[in-house]
Amino acid sequence: MKGQMFSSDFILSIVLFTATLLLLLPLWNDVNLQIADAEAKKDLQIAATSISSLLVKTPGSPWNWTPDTVGSIGFSNARQVMNLTKFEYLREINYTRAKELLGINQYNFSINITDEYGLLATSGVARSPVAYFSAQKEELKAVIAYSGLTWDFYWGHDLPASTPASADARFFYDGLKLDMMNAMLFNASVRHAYRTIIIEQPNIDLSDINETALRNFLLGGGRLIIEGTGYGGELRDTFGANSSPGANTDGLVVKPDWFVRAQNGSTIDFQNSEWAVISGSSPVTVEVADPLNGSRGLVAQWDYGTGRIYYITDINATIAGAPLSTVLNIAGERLEYGSYPVNGTDIADIAVSSRLVVLEGDEADGRRLATMQLLVWK
Repeated sequence: MKGQMFSSDFILSIVLFTATLLLLLPLWNDVNLQIADAEAKKDLQIAATSISSLLVKTPGSPWNWTPDTVGSIGFSNARQVMNLTKFEYLREINYTRAKELLGINQYNFSINITDEYGLLATSGVARSPVAYFSAQKEELKAVIAYSGLTWDFYWGHDLPASTPASADARFFYDGLKLDMMNAMLFNASVRHAYRTIIIEQPNIDLSDINETALRNFLLGGGRLIIEGTGYGGELRDTFGANSSPGANTDGLVVKPDWFVRAQNGSTIDFQNSEWAVISGSSPVTVEVADPLNGSRGLVAQWDYGTGRIYYITDINATIAGAPLSTVLNIAGERLEYGSYPVNGTDIADIAVSSRLVVLEGDEADGRRLATMQLLVWK
């Protein structure tokens, strides 16, 4: 009798133990999966944090690496100061090769750099947001359209005319030439809507425009890019440089820099160069000179207050058979690289590391604050 009771109790215990084990087994598997998932997320975040630190705190190897010589990728000239040339070099490196160099073959990644407005940064001398004014030709529009710059188009016309294509402009404004010019200057100086103004052949007298607004924009650190004829020399004289008529149609590259990225000694054939600039109240940096007088700048730049002015006598020009626009670093390149997560990717499977950085092209171009964001995902 006792043996039978023992056998029944034993069997019942076995049944209860087995049932409990079967109930707990899925929970145990869930715990293991959660632990594995947490470890994977931790590895992702470690990868993102360590790589972002490597990029902004080291120069890479060798320190002057190029796409052909790179052993490891780093952007810094000094701690947290990013060399934009090196970021442009990264854009020339194959994505798979870049993952190998960063030691993350098993992951995907992307890098994007945004300015203090939260806009995608570009490597050129123009800073977003940009206001672009045109009254005749639209040759500079092709330089800034679809470049990564955020820009608005002000089209001035005094006669009925067909509306030009606005490309990827954020906003398009059209109206009388002088009205559009002064509206743009008001928005730039009073509303602080822009960091760069690009003016292409306005054919407007300085006495008619809101000179105070333009001056305040520049004194506040704005950038002005002016191209072509239509100023009568007056605009440039008033803002730090002296104009000189009768510019040579041939130009010579005498000072390659971040703005003019061409080989020293290259010749440029301008189609319609009527004016040059020379130093006035501000010293002018001449990048492309009149071969007959090296002090006359056909492409030049100078400081005005805390702002900067860039002058191009005529964008319709060629250098070594290529358009001049290919060597003028106006828009530059988008400061982004890599593969972004596709729709449907679980946000929990993406690690993010953000770093406050300083961007630097060259000394004349100056430094600017930005944020580098690195995404690492599987």
